[in-house]
Amino acid sequence: MQKHKLSRILFGLTVSLLPGLVFAHHPNGYQLPASMMEGLLSGLGHPVIGPEHLAFIIGIGILAHALRQRILIPAVFITSALLGTILHLNKINIPQVEAMIAISVALLGLILFCNWLKKPAAIALALGGILHGYAYAESIVGAETTPLVAYLTGSSLVQLLICGLVILICQAINKSKRLSINPLSKVYGLIAVFGGAYLLV
Repeated sequence: MQKHKLSRILFGLTVSLLPGLVFAHHPNGYQLPASMMEGLLSGLGHPVIGPEHLAFIIGIGILAHALRQRILIPAVFITSALLGTILHLNKINIPQVEAMIAISVALLGLILFCNWLKKPAAIALALGGILHGYAYAESIVGAETTPLVAYLTGSSLVQLLICGLVILICQAINKSKRLSINPLSKVYGLIAVFGGAYLLV
């Protein structure tokens, strides 16, 4: 009974966030960071206030826990996100990046929902961080070196913290006698599938 109640709460919260998925997300209100602190805050904020990015990061954490790859998969994702940001800063174009981000969210959700827990597929999906990192760079293109480095540090740190927190929560749920992570991850996966599909509409 408690599992079903928690599932309904998760679903309701996610549906309430869906309208925000279609907008870009910039902690500085589209202003280019001009200092180390502004760059750091922008880097810390962008992955969190962008629901599509946050949904993917949470999914990566769940996937890392399920496959017992609690270091490798987050490391691949965060490194890929850095690479994507660098690609954008060097004016290397990735076409239709927002659509591909939506697809990455849906694919991650599908893997969780269908329980397709294979290490090679998970690593390949974690490489989708390139797309998310590319999108992050929208708020930092043209910035000076100091705020740029601070931004990259902040974005990497917050993604690492979120993945770590999700893994710890999954471990705590597994130790609980009342809850199980498997049905909850399936619910989250289904929500991510619908969220990714919503982005494509």
